[in-house]
Amino acid sequence: MTHLAQVEALRGEIDEVTRELVALVERRAELSQRVGALKSNADLPARDFMREERLLRQAVAQARGVLPARSIEAIVQQIIDQAAGFPMQDFEQFAPGIGAGDAFGG
Repeated sequence: MTHLAQVEALRGEIDEVTRELVALVERRAELSQRVGALKSNADLPARDFMREERLLRQAVAQARGVLPARSIEAIVQQIIDQAAGFPMQDFEQFAPGIGAGDAFGG
């Protein structure tokens, strides 16, 4: 196999991993939406920063060292932050009548 063919094969694998990542991030966001709706209905705080910190530590510990720990932490933090600020129009399906300020403590 030529170098160019190897590059193309690896790029194909990268593309597949990217598709998998997108699917997983979207699944996580959907779950976060459901949690947010339940928390809002129960008058609980929108975010649990102690839990988020624990998730960040777990992600760093789970990493194999290919990326620096700070990179893993930044990526996971971004995913958490994006889910926490998810548009409310999609929240409506999980908890009709909830507004953005209600769900995210705004």
